[in-house]
Amino acid sequence: MAECSVQSAVQWLGELLVEEDESLRAIQQKVEQLRDELDWMQCFLREADPCRNVDPRINRWVIQIQGIAYEAEDIVETFLVKVVSHHTGKVSGLKNTLERYLWVVKEAKAIHGAGNDIEALRVKISTLTSRLQAYGVNITRSESWSPEFTRHEGVEVFREEVMVGLDDKVKQIVSELVSNGTDIKVFGIWGKSGIGKTTLARHIYNNHEVRRRFDRFVWLNAPKSCKIPGLLRRLLSSLTKFSWDDVEVMSEQVLAKEVFDALLQKKCLVVIDDVWSTEIWDGLKEAFPGDDDKDAGSKMLFITDSRQVAEEMHQGAVVGEMKCLTFDESWELLLTKLGGFPAKIFEGEGAHKKTEMAKRMLNFCQGIPAAVIALGGLLAARKTPEDWQILLDHIVSHQNTKKRDQSYEKVLELCYYSLPYYLKNCFLFLGSFPEHYDIHVKKLRHMWVAQGIIVLGNGGVSRDGSLEDFAEFCLSELLQRGMVQVTKRGSTDKIRSCRLHKIMRAICLEISKEENFLSIGCKETSSASVKTRRLAVYLTEEDEVNPFSQKNAFLRSLQLFPSQNETSEMNYLSFKSLCKDSPLLRVLDLDGVAVSSKTLPREIGDLIYLRYLNLKGMPLTKVPQTIGNLSWLETLDLRAKVRLEIPNVLWKLKRLRHLYLPCYFTVKDSQKLRLDNLEYLLTLKNANHFKASDVLAMKNLRRASVRYISENEHLEFIQKSPNVVFSLTIFQAVIGELQVNVLQNFQNLIKLELKGGLSGSMNNLIFPPNMKKLLLDFCGLLQDPMSVLEKLPNLSCLCFDHQAYMGKSLLCSASGFPQLTYLRLNGLKNLEEFQVEKGGMPHLRLLEVKSCERLTKMPDGLPRQVLVTNE
Repeated sequence: MAECSVQSAVQWLGELLVEEDESLRAIQQKVEQLRDELDWMQCFLREADPCRNVDPRINRWVIQIQGIAYEAEDIVETFLVKVVSHHTGKVSGLKNTLERYLWVVKEAKAIHGAGNDIEALRVKISTLTSRLQAYGVNITRSESWSPEFTRHEGVEVFREEVMVGLDDKVKQIVSELVSNGTDIKVFGIWGKSGIGKTTLARHIYNNHEVRRRFDRFVWLNAPKSCKIPGLLRRLLSSLTKFSWDDVEVMSEQVLAKEVFDALLQKKCLVVIDDVWSTEIWDGLKEAFPGDDDKDAGSKMLFITDSRQVAEEMHQGAVVGEMKCLTFDESWELLLTKLGGFPAKIFEGEGAHKKTEMAKRMLNFCQGIPAAVIALGGLLAARKTPEDWQILLDHIVSHQNTKKRDQSYEKVLELCYYSLPYYLKNCFLFLGSFPEHYDIHVKKLRHMWVAQGIIVLGNGGVSRDGSLEDFAEFCLSELLQRGMVQVTKRGSTDKIRSCRLHKIMRAICLEISKEENFLSIGCKETSSASVKTRRLAVYLTEEDEVNPFSQKNAFLRSLQLFPSQNETSEMNYLSFKSLCKDSPLLRVLDLDGVAVSSKTLPREIGDLIYLRYLNLKGMPLTKVPQTIGNLSWLETLDLRAKVRLEIPNVLWKLKRLRHLYLPCYFTVKDSQKLRLDNLEYLLTLKNANHFKASDVLAMKNLRRASVRYISENEHLEFIQKSPNVVFSLTIFQAVIGELQVNVLQNFQNLIKLELKGGLSGSMNNLIFPPNMKKLLLDFCGLLQDPMSVLEKLPNLSCLCFDHQAYMGKSLLCSASGFPQLTYLRLNGLKNLEEFQVEKGGMPHLRLLEVKSCERLTKMPDGLPRQVLVTNE
């Protein structure tokens, strides 16, 4: 991270020198010398990293060098903050001689102080270098250290939720859940953490018979931080049409009554994961129909690590214990992870020895599936017998240590220490997200890049997108190793979100604390001796005034996570203080956080180092003009919760790589949003009110989505940008045939959203040839559109929303929809019948049905692998 920071500092100083600042040249030379020293330190850290967990001396040296690298980063960046603030004043004009004199004195003092600090730091580096050489440690400079990787359009990974040893358990619980002859309403699963309880519950939750039996489905997580009113709010908003704004103002008694009525009226399956105390049921039982409510068809399935909770949760509950895998089941799961048997990994020279070593290591997993999967990732990444012997020796040598109570925990810990250097910080950063939090993959990649965690082999910063490609490669590596779980896939099976397993997250946080990599909450920052560089704050409703305990001048990353169950609001003055007290921030993630004033303080423009700013989901009404000062910003997400007023200054953010605009926004004092000068832009979301000439100049643009308001410039943009993947939204009261048919020759338009009444006949519409996704919303179609849409050769995702179709029946022919993988029927009030002839939709994986009350029967001709949901 420091290597990238100082590289940027040299570039920035070079830009300032253009303005005839001769006094800065000496500092520039010192910073360049410091960069050379940091190159050596980075080489040492990479070379020494594999030995850290073996030799305590090397571990101490690594920690010392990391501290020096951080100190170098602090010196250079703090100095630049002072210089840039001085130059901002100089450019705006100095009023009189006294002010000019004071400005010169302050700059001279800053230059002198930075020079002394750099010299002192170089002495430290020299002393440490001499000490290492005395111990015979010599590190050579390597030109490149990034692994070989190729760009690809999405991460493909082993599906970790493999059914091994669970078939009988699934069948047993499913049969009892769907049985009409039983009055049992509560079921439970308990067992060790990592044993596969959630995997089992997911298979039950998505089972075809269960899906036919129940009308509504809700999955809740109940960690220690959750509160009963919050759980009730999430339950009610999932079971009914109440908006979140409605349920927020309800009292706990009203919430319980509304949930009770919903569970009584519909057959609902409620799954509550990670129940840590019987207090959860004590708080929720008034909202659930009891044994006396014979007509109630709703049922609950809870998951817990605690035997005591399982036994005391509910007197009439049927509770099953999950046992550890047998050795044969563990071996089967391991082979599945390695690609089956006989796998190439067990062929050739040393195959017998490798098999014996694999079985010995498997014993240390103790039948815990999470550990078996992680071991599979370890073995797949290190394929020679010599590497396997090292892993085995390492596990054996630590089996009696007190650091880990269970040997399977040592296997999971070894997964981290066996990671290559470039992946370790990627993994540790995942610990900043709360437990059970679904981490959006695109967001994660942007944050990795902004943090400086993703750095190319030469230490430089590329503008051609290769950083994002490398970030995607790193995530795929963590997924393949079984250290990260997939939680959601898109309509084309690409991974959309992921998370850390509870055990793996605990290990991640423990190592982060040892490395001083990350702090969680605000208690850890109370010690003045610790320079917190990355801080994740989990807000609750009590955090309304100020979630920060003290000033932190060295903070580089701040993530605020609002409570999932309660409203979390940040005070405006608190936000203003943050901008003043943390000038070195690079990452500021405010996703979903409310600010008391509905706007941001103008002081946000003082965060000159900011690379990543996320305002998504915030109830903001406007953004200050000073956002244009953030000249190093790379990712800007302005997708606020309400209509947003945007100042016409985004064109100043010349280093911007990803720009996410709101669906609905206005441009302050202008009708057109200036987007010129953004030559490095890779992603442009919800483009509107723009000039085609501005965006046609973006030579690096990869993906763009356009909000179409019948302007020729929007079409010109798509037509003249053949290398950009586009999605287009047409949002009008009436959409004519010509507006759709004009798109028929746009080869790079892959997603089309039609929101509004479609005039004319579907038979007269001609869609883009390569279109993969089509969303129809409020279209009011009277004739069955399937005969037209099923002939689109590349269509993989089709959505009918909110009376998109007004008819009673839909029919897919035997040859229809050859590539469709996802189909959504949402809010089709008149739909009574949906038929799929045998052979139709051969690749369909997910059929999602919502608010189609008259549709009571699913098609018989669907492929066997289809998952049907009606949540």
